Amino acid sequence: MKQLIVAALLLACPRGAWAQFSRGEDIRTKPPERWAPVTKLGLDLRGGGSYLSGNVRQTGYFGGLEYIQKFASRHQFMLEGAEDYSKFNDVKVMDKSRGSVLYAYSLAPRWNAYAASTQGQNRFTRIRYRTTNGAGLCYHSFVPFLNPVLVSAAVTPEYEAFFGGGQRHTTRATGRLNFGVPVSEHA
Repeated sequence: MKQLIVAALLLACPRGAWAQFSRGEDIRTKPPERWAPVTKLGLDLRGGGSYLSGNVRQTGYFGGLEYIQKFASRHQFMLEGAEDYSKFNDVKVMDKSRGSVLYAYSLAPRWNAYAASTQGQNRFTRIRYRTTNGAGLCYHSFVPFLNPVLVSAAVTPEYEAFFGGGQRHTTRATGRLNFGVPVSEHA
């Protein structure tokens, strides 16, 4: 039954939303309901790297952080950042950085007002710098077996600058449906 509902939600998604999905990586911070629950503070740091020398010379590293703070029962502050870099011989195959910050205020049970800002760069998609800033409303935890589930809407001005020149300024009305559901024991 759960699989049918998930498939129906995905099929009901408007064609334009699929185009937006394929447009590029989502650098927004994940919604508050998708973070590990904390009472006051949470911090997660990760990092790693690789080096291989042989018929090909490969170097790479990655790192990231997640920070969450609850100032009071209604106030949450979240910060995410990540860096991924990989090079084979003298060719960069991955070079991207991203960061985002989110402030959420609980208006009422299941309702949040939020403000968010994201920054990123991704050499592979030719984006030298992208920032999206916005504020909106979120309604969450309204379907028991899709937990957490949320619907949010915001106005989000976006600025992009590209490697090789060119810039784009866009103001978007964005909507997001976000949910998690186990499809099987292993997925």
